[in-house]
Amino acid sequence: MIAVKKQDLQKLIQESRTSPRKRAAHIVRSFKQGTPGVMFNALQLGTYIRPHFHPREEGTEILISITGKSIAIIFDEKGKIKENYTLSKEETNYLEIPSRTFHTVIALEPDSVLCELYTTTHPETEYKQFASWAPEEGPLAEEYLRNLINEISKKR
Repeated sequence: MIAVKKQDLQKLIQESRTSPRKRAAHIVRSFKQGTPGVMFNALQLGTYIRPHFHPREEGTEILISITGKSIAIIFDEKGKIKENYTLSKEETNYLEIPSRTFHTVIALEPDSVLCELYTTTHPETEYKQFASWAPEEGPLAEEYLRNLINEISKKR
């Protein structure tokens, strides 16, 4: 029996608050176990998840909003924003992102928690491929994140 309880999520949120990356993950099922992955991800304002896609053709990433508010951004192959979805209990609770679709998630409120499900297994080396047009974590990423937030704000 696997159970993720309220105190588990509270501990995860606390970890994300003190993490230099401003996020923390609780892996319920790892790809290493040969099963589809399941994890909870606690996000704080200012965390940067580099845009990426999952290369397995048959896989889908599912995002379920647990607490707070975040935004999933979908890009084309060149980094242009195609769509965005506000993930929260009031707006979009559930989002399926097809494989080979560039995406990222940005926290819009502190203590935002998502459950992430992957409908296929991934060898660790094939789990994700980062977008070449998006910076790695670091000073350039902070500016890129600000620009993304500004661009999304104009569209809302």
